[in-house]
Amino acid sequence: MADEQRGPTAPDEPTALDRRAQRIGIGCFTAFIGFVSGGMIGVFFSWAWAFLSRAPKCAGIPSCDWGYWATAGAWIGMITLPALTLWRLRQSDASRKHQERG
Repeated sequence: MADEQRGPTAPDEPTALDRRAQRIGIGCFTAFIGFVSGGMIGVFFSWAWAFLSRAPKCAGIPSCDWGYWATAGAWIGMITLPALTLWRLRQSDASRKHQERG
């Protein structure tokens, strides 16, 4: 009965556990996306390097050593995309808390 007398309330702020679960989900998703996109960018760089250095052609693939470039790009993407995303989320959380304080 006491709850009915309070009237409408503002939506509750997410708890620390909720924010941590959201960050884990976002981090895992962006790690996968970073791995795939980084690998594709690595293959592009392998093609560009083979073109600029006039490396010998391999039939049907961008360059003969595309796997090394794709692996390096995939690892770089898998680390940097989640790191940048989570860093940006933490910045926005901090600025929102700062604005609420006044």
